[in-house]
Amino acid sequence: MEITITKNEFEKALPVGTSANEGVLEAVMPAISDQVTVLSRTMLGLAGQTYMEQQGPSSEVVRSFKKLVALKGFLSVLRQLDLVLTPTGFGVVSNQNLTPASSQRVNALEGQLRTEYLKALGTTLHLLRSENWGSSPQAKLLIGHLYDVYTFFHVTHEGATYTDWKAFTPSADDADEFLRSSTPTAVPTRCSLSNTKKPSTWW
Repeated sequence: MEITITKNEFEKALPVGTSANEGVLEAVMPAISDQVTVLSRTMLGLAGQTYMEQQGPSSEVVRSFKKLVALKGFLSVLRQLDLVLTPTGFGVVSNQNLTPASSQRVNALEGQLRTEYLKALGTTLHLLRSENWGSSPQAKLLIGHLYDVYTFFHVTHEGATYTDWKAFTPSADDADEFLRSSTPTAVPTRCSLSNTKKPSTWW
């Protein structure tokens, strides 16, 4: 399945809920295309891509993956853009009459994006869970805890931010290690679990 992100899909992925001008989309699109390639390999793998094909282009898992790609792509270039933020949206500074957004506003936007990215990551991983993908190397790498990012943001801590997740992960690591060392048999899940720690770039 070919994954493409439209302007409408890009805007829907953003936490600000406003419109981005064509300059923003044009500046971010190369990074989004790169993330489609990277995440298709590191998250989906063959099993995930096959599963998404079976679910169809309008399925929830495909929509969630597109949102994840858009957010990660935007985050990867956010600090390289001269953004101007307004009450109705944001754009790239294109002339001397526009002043780039303050670092405080850009920091706030980045925080929102990182929180939405983690929520999208959790949702996408949750929707990908299936017999074939669950036994893949990608699943073993990305779902390493019994208590995962989906449970944190969508079940137990719905109002949390990415900083809350970062503060929580050491406790999750400790609890998971304790459960593994004290439980004689594996706890049944839809995905195989791994002791491999996820790279920090996922958070």
